[in-house]
Amino acid sequence: MIVKKKNIKKDFTYSLLFFSFIFLIWNIFAGDHLYSEGYVWDDIHFIRSYSMAEIINSWKDNWVPGKFETPSYRPFAILFYHFFGSVFQENTLLLRVFVMFLMYILISLVIFFFLLLGAKKKQIIILLTILISSKIFMTLASWFTLSVLILSYIFFFLTLVNFIYFKITNKFIYLIFSSFTCFVCIFSREELYSLFFIVPILSYYLDKDLKKTFLSSLPIIILITAHYILRGIFVEEATNISLNFSNLNIVGLIKSLVSSLLPMSFYKPYVNDSINTFSLIVWIFFLFYLLINLIKNYKILITKINLYLLVFLIAVISCLPSLINTRAFGIFIPSVFFFFLISCLISNSFLLTDNKINKIFIVIMIFIGVAGGIFRSYNHMESMSQFSSQIISADTMLIYKKPSLGYDVPTPEDRKKEKIIFLKELGINGYVTIKDVQNIQKNNKNKKIIFPIYSPLSF
Repeated sequence: MIVKKKNIKKDFTYSLLFFSFIFLIWNIFAGDHLYSEGYVWDDIHFIRSYSMAEIINSWKDNWVPGKFETPSYRPFAILFYHFFGSVFQENTLLLRVFVMFLMYILISLVIFFFLLLGAKKKQIIILLTILISSKIFMTLASWFTLSVLILSYIFFFLTLVNFIYFKITNKFIYLIFSSFTCFVCIFSREELYSLFFIVPILSYYLDKDLKKTFLSSLPIIILITAHYILRGIFVEEATNISLNFSNLNIVGLIKSLVSSLLPMSFYKPYVNDSINTFSLIVWIFFLFYLLINLIKNYKILITKINLYLLVFLIAVISCLPSLINTRAFGIFIPSVFFFFLISCLISNSFLLTDNKINKIFIVIMIFIGVAGGIFRSYNHMESMSQFSSQIISADTMLIYKKPSLGYDVPTPEDRKKEKIIFLKELGINGYVTIKDVQNIQKNNKNKKIIFPIYSPLSF
């Protein structure tokens, strides 16, 4: 169902005001840590000014020469990093402000997209509350390297919004806009190949016509196919999509699907985090409660089943790249769609009960889930600190070990010198493992070094 423009404008303004308020609170919560952080890990060599030869070469070769990063074909990612490096250089404070601005645009587009599909204000508010408190939200915002993902997601939602407008107005210009934003999106991150399936499904949901669905989706399908072919030609060592079941990472897919349902992390027996474990158990119980409510009231909710099915399919399809390459920071899109589905179920459960105890129960469940997400976000923020043992090890890998092995890591000279000085102040003069960092702390009793309970790449 597509809602009227007047209703969208009113609900969008209200939702945006709510988002602005909680995003401000989020920044106050995270600001002391995030805004004081410098370049870490892959930021060290990714975010810089690239030569014209490097930019041109990214259109006909591996995006990062030197074979020390994941082989891929991402020319727009290089352009984005070049923009960040050229404009902000070593001013990480201003870059962080800009990243937050990008996050603001991204979530604004998320709000607008769901309102276009007929979402209610209450559903959007619940969605925003869960999403902003979640670990995946902190993951995107806390690492400069992932700013390219934020931009890719912006273009992902612009692709869908323009496609919906094409369907509403039948104006070809919107299909052109949708195709262009898809082009930028796909040539930045191939994880968004999911649009190959999402756009046709969305198209069929809107007009229930197979012929129209195929014709209107064709530009998107052609663009994604073209990228895959070019990727195979220019980056032969890149991981190919395989239909061989033995080559598919089923465990990775399951991890991504489960994690996309959670504001916190799923259970890890090797991590001592009682808060995460408690909030996880409560949240899973709550999801089952919502599912039972859905089954009980299916006759009342039958009119909304098409929207729920659409959202569910998009969420699952967005997880499919995990079959090839599973990444904890790659679950933002499925999380957005699963969280929206959960928000719809919460809203319906709230409306379908007159019992005050049930309503209080629902509020408490949301509170515990949000609290679990906030605690996990704080843990992730610590793991991404420049004083984190895991980040220190990753930094020394790029500064010392990779160059010693003959890899050309193109780090700006001033940044490299500054990082070496920083490491020396911690008592580190070469490549170190996490165990080495533990020994250094024991000997020097350096209170600045942090030993987080989670890896920065943990789900």
